[in-house]
Amino acid sequence: MADNVKTTISIYEAFGRGDVPAILEQLADDVEWERPEARETGLPYLKARRGRDEAAGFFADLVADLELTHFEPLAFCDGGDTVAVPVAHAGRIVGGGEVPMTDEVHLWRFGPDGKVTGFQHVFDFAVHEQAMAARAAGLSGATLHAVGDTIEVRRAGGAFEMFELSGPEGSGPPPHAHPWDEAYVGRTGQVEVTVDGVATIVGPGQTAMAPAGALHTYRILDGGASFHVITSGARASLFFADLDANADHGIPTPAALPAIAEVARRHGLSSPLFA
Repeated sequence: MADNVKTTISIYEAFGRGDVPAILEQLADDVEWERPEARETGLPYLKARRGRDEAAGFFADLVADLELTHFEPLAFCDGGDTVAVPVAHAGRIVGGGEVPMTDEVHLWRFGPDGKVTGFQHVFDFAVHEQAMAARAAGLSGATLHAVGDTIEVRRAGGAFEMFELSGPEGSGPPPHAHPWDEAYVGRTGQVEVTVDGVATIVGPGQTAMAPAGALHTYRILDGGASFHVITSGARASLFFADLDANADHGIPTPAALPAIAEVARRHGLSSPLFA
């Protein structure tokens, strides 16, 4: 309806002046921001969210990670309770690569009260993922600290990443799941890797695998250990760098957990402890 088009236009006007509260006022309390069945991406700002507060997080993540150099709504297509907006945009990932001029479509769904009940981006996410991978590639050779462990970044960015982890006896993360595959290869000492409740002792030359989405953890055993970690995609390095910068180093404590949980959520991780 015409009023829905008018509301959509006002949202883009608010976006142009950086007025996020004005945008949030147009959203339903339980707005669906991006479809939950959408393909997982390595982009903090392109993930499924539910509710007005989580939708606000989209704008915070967008500002933190993407600098737009061009953003132009091309038309407002009236579909009644759905408004489609083709948009041309370009920019750069902060600390990463360039996003060339790209066409996308924004789909806005409205309820009977004129509030936005759903929003979805439709475009080739790979354009942004490649630019984000360029940021990850810059981490190659870095030394990072995550929970109680030291992480030497051997290869970052691209189809897989490789790290060398070392830590003291008893070190290891809370049980968690993430959207990338993770393989462990023992180097020195022993580490107990638990995946979906099944524990495996990994010593020098031995391996264990945690598939994407599997609940897993590890615990370094007597005397400390070091091991290689190989992950799919270009996301783990960005997560480790975020932990290094924004969470306390050392074996996790209850006081440190909120900061760890905040970093984890930004990168698509989940844990029973974060619920």
